[in-house]
Amino acid sequence: MIIWACQNTDINRHKTQEISKIGAVLLEFTVCLYFYRKILAKIIMGRWYTNIIKRRTHVTRSEALICLSVTEDEFDRFCVLTDTHPFIASKEDLTNKSTKIQYKLADIHRIRESEPYQKMKLKKENAKRRCNYKDTGREYKLDYLLDEKIDYGRILLSKYPSFDDIYEDLGEAVTSLIITERLIRDKKRANLCIRFESDIITKIYRELSLFYLYLMIHRNSYKVFIGKEGIYYSTEISGSEIFWKESYPLADPEDSLGINYNAIVQTAEFNAYLLEKVNFRLFKSIGEEYFVEYIRSLRKRYTDFIEYIPVEIQNAKENLRENNEYMLEEHLKPKEKEPTTGRSLKDEDAEREEFVQERDPGAFGPIDILSEFKRIPKGLLSAITTENKGIFCGEKVFLCSSTNTLEHSLTMLIISGGGDIVKSAEESTLYLCSVIPQNFRAEYNYAHPQIIYDSCNLEILQSHSLYRPGQSIPQHVSPYKSMLKTTDLDTFNISHKKKSTIESIINHRK
Repeated sequence: MIIWACQNTDINRHKTQEISKIGAVLLEFTVCLYFYRKILAKIIMGRWYTNIIKRRTHVTRSEALICLSVTEDEFDRFCVLTDTHPFIASKEDLTNKSTKIQYKLADIHRIRESEPYQKMKLKKENAKRRCNYKDTGREYKLDYLLDEKIDYGRILLSKYPSFDDIYEDLGEAVTSLIITERLIRDKKRANLCIRFESDIITKIYRELSLFYLYLMIHRNSYKVFIGKEGIYYSTEISGSEIFWKESYPLADPEDSLGINYNAIVQTAEFNAYLLEKVNFRLFKSIGEEYFVEYIRSLRKRYTDFIEYIPVEIQNAKENLRENNEYMLEEHLKPKEKEPTTGRSLKDEDAEREEFVQERDPGAFGPIDILSEFKRIPKGLLSAITTENKGIFCGEKVFLCSSTNTLEHSLTMLIISGGGDIVKSAEESTLYLCSVIPQNFRAEYNYAHPQIIYDSCNLEILQSHSLYRPGQSIPQHVSPYKSMLKTTDLDTFNISHKKKSTIESIINHRK
């Protein structure tokens, strides 16, 4: 027994030694493998297959569309509403060398959790439920479906912590809305790139007109400049300096052909809601209950409400309309030759330009701000205290037809300065015309419209004798250049080249 026990002990000792040797070899192999992977990662860092090992943090536009299961127009709309922007990623962050313009993966996840995207998913889910309820005879459950309209107030609060922060972007919003109004004023709502939950065209020109009406009621003072592409304004609203551009109307609707205005329209959706909230706050700040009811009544007369149509019904109507139009055009409608008038293109362009200038005073939609302003009782207007000196106080101005697209701008500036617009030249104390009309009576105090803009900048009414149409009139100088020289910009240590660039931007490259 003793000999047998000794033999077993020797066998166990040999097994333990063999196991320890195997463990040591495995440990050595693991350590070598770890250092080998470290060295290999450093060697291949920066090569084309590095991104296979690295965790992805960026995606391309096409990949983002796949991740969200949306179309390009829907994706652009979500980017605008969630303040998501593409950028050029660095070389280390690129995940697809086909394009350098990429999106952060974190932004894509943020879009997925956003209010607009969730409501889009809810619309599709509700569409399936409605079809299911109708097929199974459970129509009573349709009243319990969740509201699928976007809550723009929630989006506005997420972007601006306080209401005062909105005024920083107010000028940019007004500029964008004016450009949108000029582009889509002749288009139908059904032809826009996306389906809006309200009549976006009506909302745009209504809120722009209300904004100008507030400026006329409050009698703001301005710095203005007439440029080749539009009129530039700057004024103070609620303690913030607001700067915006009023673009001229298109000389011809055909000028908008070839313009991809989808992004402009999508941006206008948020800006229109922003301006709607700002207008209500501005009219309420006047302090009279009448103006709160006034803005509500005007919005009722020019309502942007449209009957909500579910997604599945809208798709069915569009498909039916497209099929009917195709059948009508291809099979039933005879092709007719366009009649020729034998006139030259030069004559047609001249007549078209004259027609546009006569019919378009530069207003926003069908709202006449002068008529709306005169609906307000004079007693309430006189009770409003403003810091404006009223440089046009007591002036009765007649606007000749040659003022063209400046008529809307001149009306706002003259009323804001305490003046009045009359309909006949005999009642006027100042006759504005760009070109002296035929059979003109010389006893009128006539002047070029530039006198109004220069008077606003100099804060005093200029002599009409210096602004005779057809004669040499004073040069129209941008007020923003002098503002640049007298502000704190000179205290910064910047080069002359950078300063010249800033001046050219402020002077609108004139």
